[in-house]
Amino acid sequence: MWKYNGKRIREGQPWRDNDGVQHPGNWNRVWSAQEKQNRGLVEVIYQPLPNSKFYYATHNADGSVNKVAKDVDAVKERLINEIKTSQGSLLSQSDWYIIRFMDNNTSIPNNVKTWRDAIRINADEKETEINAATTIEELEVMSIHDWPELVEEEVVVEKEVVVEEEVVVEEEVVVEEEVVVEEGSG
Repeated sequence: MWKYNGKRIREGQPWRDNDGVQHPGNWNRVWSAQEKQNRGLVEVIYQPLPNSKFYYATHNADGSVNKVAKDVDAVKERLINEIKTSQGSLLSQSDWYIIRFMDNNTSIPNNVKTWRDAIRINADEKETEINAATTIEELEVMSIHDWPELVEEEVVVEKEVVVEEEVVVEEEVVVEEEVVVEEGSG
């Protein structure tokens, strides 16, 4: 963003200086950095705002950031609620195994049981870590969105391969000529 005497100048738009001179809309593309400076333009580069989960923040006129940390306890409560929501969403993906087990006693695959346990453990560990934090900075660096993934259970199929031995007997065919002698021939 650009400013002229504290007033915002939009790129690609014509603008009028204090002397009443109208400048073209392509000023940003055709003027050099020196010419922009000579005309009194100042580029304002806005710094990125911090994560709004943890801070209230605004930009100052010079592009710098003014930030105030949010209440630690309120942020903790919101993060714990996010974890519980994520945990519930993940577990709901495999709830049908539990229902099927309750309905007709069909066993739950071990990999599903392991995954569901890992989700619960992960959520408990995250909640403990959040509750132990005392500053926004501690909360800000925590990773609350990494969850265990369901590992597909290996299905082992035993397969017996029988290779029949092929016995090839080469037969030699010998044709014997039969000599027929007729009697009376001389």
